[in-house]
Amino acid sequence: MSTLSDQDIKRELGRDILIYPFNESNLKGASYNLTASKLAWKIQDGESAYDSSVERIIIPKNSTVLIQTNEAIWVSKRITGTYHSKVGWVSQGIGHIGTTLDPDYIGNSLIAVHNHSDKSVHLKPETDTFVSLMFYYVKTK
Repeated sequence: MSTLSDQDIKRELGRDILIYPFNESNLKGASYNLTASKLAWKIQDGESAYDSSVERIIIPKNSTVLIQTNEAIWVSKRITGTYHSKVGWVSQGIGHIGTTLDPDYIGNSLIAVHNHSDKSVHLKPETDTFVSLMFYYVKTK
């Protein structure tokens, strides 16, 4: 598998990769950082994890929350991807449950995030990036 660099991703934007909304500052050396949307649900009770009074997603201690990304992604049949936890969140006890981006995918991503710590963790939707998406070329259809 050949990982796409930031230059490769830029070259593929509008051709084999679409990201909306696209934020240049979220493009890194070999990945694109995705932000959380306000759409987040706690696994244990299905209730919203977004607290409008503080405008944050609250991931309770020792629990899992499903978070929909703010960005919608489309990739052609030539592109695939993997999602990776960001070190800053991992150091606070947050880790996502690994998943992949299949070729010819279109839509927002739903990421399962688990809080392994003994205290709640807060994410600010549409601002905080919480997962990195790495892109790869598909070798054979």
